[in-house]
Amino acid sequence: MLVGLVAAVAVLLGGVAGAVTLTRTHSLRCDPAEDALWKQYGDLRPGPLDHPNAMWARHSWVGDEHTPCDYRTLARQIRQLGLTDVFFHAGPLRPDGTVDPSRFQHAQQLVDAMHRLVPGVRVQAYLGQNEGTRPGTDDLNLSDAGNLQRTVDSAKAFLDIGFDGIHYDIEPIHNGDQRFIDLFDRTRALTSATGAVLSTAVEERQVDPDSGFPPNPAPVRPTDEWLRTLAGHVDQIAVMTYDSGMKTEADYERWTEYQTRTVGALVAGQVTVFIGVPTDKAYTSNHTSAENAGTGSRGLQRGVAELQPDLAHNVGGAIFAEWVSTEADYSTYEQEWVRPANS
Repeated sequence: MLVGLVAAVAVLLGGVAGAVTLTRTHSLRCDPAEDALWKQYGDLRPGPLDHPNAMWARHSWVGDEHTPCDYRTLARQIRQLGLTDVFFHAGPLRPDGTVDPSRFQHAQQLVDAMHRLVPGVRVQAYLGQNEGTRPGTDDLNLSDAGNLQRTVDSAKAFLDIGFDGIHYDIEPIHNGDQRFIDLFDRTRALTSATGAVLSTAVEERQVDPDSGFPPNPAPVRPTDEWLRTLAGHVDQIAVMTYDSGMKTEADYERWTEYQTRTVGALVAGQVTVFIGVPTDKAYTSNHTSAENAGTGSRGLQRGVAELQPDLAHNVGGAIFAEWVSTEADYSTYEQEWVRPANS
């Protein structure tokens, strides 16, 4: 999904420079349009209305310097979207499981700003990489015990900075791969000790024969058994419910509804489930124009509505991704999912 994206997402957000501190955010003057949005959303309490919500965010937030207005704009978006968790890309993991320290020089400033501006929202360090042994690539071979332990050590380094969780997007995760269970258990020992959370991204669930969707029995598509196993070793599961190849908006809404309903019914009693809502406009053969903030949000809403209340409460959306999202995408997500008119 995002592995190897640092070069693509190291984009600075614009802002108003100055010597203003974050201690007086209500008196901070930014762009007039943004000031108006802060007036609208700035007093909303951070966190969900009825459901957890997350977003994958660009590497630039930990890698580059930002102004107080940059941070306040992000905080406004977090409040507007009802986010409980933000996965800030903090990698990539190098082939030996380490992260180049020069790539996250501003992580501490980010954590401090978010804890001040959106207290209670979990700021997670997002660590990704391709898993494998392909020559000439940055693949991370988790069969090497040293690499696996260094990956855990990298997670600890971000927890020591003050991150509220670790989000792994190491792909592919094959059904039954016990190396990931080992990685998750070692990392969860660290997160549990600090009151943080552990989350992982996974591919869409394998479909049932009577679902009406084409079979997808690839080993990277989790089975029910594997999802239940993962749910016993992490706190949150984020389903990458996009790049489905669906050609029509109706089909993609139905696909998102199906994944929401079936994964939620399966594991939402054990873990928080995030369903990916795409905003990427770079359409490919697998990611089509049918996959957008509106269809994803509506499919999510339909799927959650079919769950028992105790399970539905643990299911929400995850915007993929902040680095390609527009304010129009955020408004759609807010109107279709976070604060729908019919709620």
